[in-house]
Amino acid sequence: WYNSYFHIMDKHNIVYSPSKIKFSIPFDLYTKGLYMRRWKEGDVILSATSKKHILISDLYINNKLSTLGKLIHPIIVDKADRILWVPGMAHAELQEKPTKQKIKVIEWIQA
Repeated sequence: WYNSYFHIMDKHNIVYSPSKIKFSIPFDLYTKGLYMRRWKEGDVILSATSKKHILISDLYINNKLSTLGKLIHPIIVDKADRILWVPGMAHAELQEKPTKQKIKVIEWIQA
């Protein structure tokens, strides 16, 4: 995705990432399908840390993303187009909690 890529790993433990460059996801949700897209006006994420809805545009402003940065920053969504992860900025509160048995960890790596 532009100047970055994603590394996917199988794990048995949840990986917590304060910098939000890693995302632990239940295997079932992973197999249902994850998609990557750009930001759309009005996009909202239910933050895993604050448990509140946050506008993606506010995340971009707080992280000082340029207009070009907003257009090329990846957003990871599920099949229903719910935002699960904004790499480097926010994790979503998942309905399905990762268990210690089957977890995929996705790491965002900027080149």
